[in-house]
Amino acid sequence: MKENLGISLLVRDVVSPADEDSLACLTVLDPVAERFNISVVTRQGYVLTPEEKRFIEVLKQLKVPGNGE
Repeated sequence: MKENLGISLLVRDVVSPADEDSLACLTVLDPVAERFNISVVTRQGYVLTPEEKRFIEVLKQLKVPGNGE
């Protein structure tokens, strides 16, 4: 059954105490990966707002030193 739910990893700095009532917060004990991928997922047929389009363009332009780019 579809519940219209999603899952994401967020750093603690972006979660306010008010958010914790509606989010399940878990502590990750594994070390932070030195390199990771960022994915953006939307529902089929969803039309991005101009702000969302700009955000995705900013993500595409990120370059991390030492990752071969």
